[in-house]
Amino acid sequence: MTTHPTGKPDIEAFLEQQKTELLFRNVGLAQSVNVFNATLLAYANVDMHISAIVAFVWWCLFAATAAARYRMATRFHAAHPDAMEAPTWRHRYLAGTVAGAAMWSIGIVLFMWKAPDGALLLTGLVISGTIAGAIPVLAPVPVVFRTFTLMVGIPMTASVLLQANSPLYWAYGVMTIAFIAALIKSGNYLHETLDVAIRLGLEQSKLIGNLEQARNAAVAALDESKRTEIALHASEARFRLLASATFEGIAVTEQGRFVDANEQLLNMLGYERAELIGLAVLDVLPVDDQQRVIDNIRHGVESHLEHRMIRKEGRLIDVEAHGQNIDSEGRALRITALRDISERKRMTTEREQLIARLESEQDFLNVLTNSLPGTFYAINTEGHFVRWNRKFESETGLSAEEIRTLSPVDLFVGKNRALIAERMARVFAEGYSSIEADVRIWDGSFRPYLMTGQRATLNGQVLMIGVGLDVSSIKTMEAELIRHRDHLEELVQERTTALAQAKASAEASLSLVEATLEATDNGILVVSREGAITSSNKRFASMWQIPQELVSAGNDDAVLHYAINQLVDPQQFYDGVQALYNNPEAASRD
Repeated sequence: MTTHPTGKPDIEAFLEQQKTELLFRNVGLAQSVNVFNATLLAYANVDMHISAIVAFVWWCLFAATAAARYRMATRFHAAHPDAMEAPTWRHRYLAGTVAGAAMWSIGIVLFMWKAPDGALLLTGLVISGTIAGAIPVLAPVPVVFRTFTLMVGIPMTASVLLQANSPLYWAYGVMTIAFIAALIKSGNYLHETLDVAIRLGLEQSKLIGNLEQARNAAVAALDESKRTEIALHASEARFRLLASATFEGIAVTEQGRFVDANEQLLNMLGYERAELIGLAVLDVLPVDDQQRVIDNIRHGVESHLEHRMIRKEGRLIDVEAHGQNIDSEGRALRITALRDISERKRMTTEREQLIARLESEQDFLNVLTNSLPGTFYAINTEGHFVRWNRKFESETGLSAEEIRTLSPVDLFVGKNRALIAERMARVFAEGYSSIEADVRIWDGSFRPYLMTGQRATLNGQVLMIGVGLDVSSIKTMEAELIRHRDHLEELVQERTTALAQAKASAEASLSLVEATLEATDNGILVVSREGAITSSNKRFASMWQIPQELVSAGNDDAVLHYAINQLVDPQQFYDGVQALYNNPEAASRD
């Protein structure tokens, strides 16, 4: 730490000088990490989607910027600037930070814009880690940290949100905004903590000098026990100073009870100092975690442990504990640093649930596509298969690797190749199409398939999704039906001809019978078993003077009643006719 003159020091000037020294302290390590991250990012994105030349040019510019910032840091350490020169060096550092942030922003645009999901996620994680890692380095001067965070964070967030096409992407973008806001909040908090710590350090310089004078005077006046008591109080004061400047909660316990705690632990558990001191450690632990904590303490060695604690109002929180036993003036104490990880545990649980849900949906989709009776396929706009079912592999006889590099038109020959290409283009342009064509199958032969195509968008990628059904059996059935139809038509034609011939023959026979009936001198009436007139000649009607229309009506009973009125004994004639009707085999003559 830079010392200040005796007398009343200019605290603010020395405070800014200390912050400037903190900025330049770890420049070498920070720039080495940045160059490593940039190398990792460029290499991974070249492997996934970006030109190697573009990535190399960006990396060279980034490395040159990092080298310039490192050179500026070496000049700072060589110059040993005083408090009056500190603002100038802060401005130079800010300019170097702007240059470095600009290079990160250019890399974000190159590696995240229109990038595949893997490149987008990797670049986001590297950039987020870089911003988070900058907190302890840049936090001493808020304007430097905020400039770097906003110049790098805004392009990253914009790249995610402007390309968001699903709830997952929107959630990613919102989480990025929340992450940047939390980092800025953490940077401000760290700056305030450093400001207080440095001020206390400067004040402590003067205080230590006064204490040294007092201690020297006390040594001469007090006995050994008094000097020991003063040293103990000074040690406790230093402990409290350090404990108040840390982020973690600090607990000092003796024989399973709290004997001291810093403000962070009091806030974490919701207790006042007077309420917590003297309280048993088991009183703030849930029953399920008590034995694990007790066993950990009994080991008496430095250890890490995750467990739960109970706040004053009864709410449970998850903590990460790092404890160590110490001996202080003959007292066996345990110092434990506690960090609240409830939010981290919640986010981890949500992430695991999300991954499990995605895996379940993927399994369902696999079962669904593999249960289809035909082949299933998904083709991108470049004309490559990106998804298919097992039926597709078995029908084509191709392996997954062969299908992945195969063009769809390679499954067809002749004019079908151009037709398939035209129908695929129609799907991507109009949204739907279908076609029936011969497909080359596993044994090298060709089989007719009815194939459909439907345009769809999945994770920002436009795809043609469809199914193919083997219609060879349908074709065979159609041919068989056509053969049966032709055969039936031939049979119908033959039967029609035969019936026409039979009709002509019957009509000729009927004409002969009618001519014979009309040529006889006898009256002839033919009656069916049901009493209907089936035939008669004109001689019958004229003999009995029966109107022709009555005979044509075909009612034997009406004709009979008309005729018997002309007889001497109508009843005898009627009974004789009825006897003939009742016994068709009999014969009668009157």
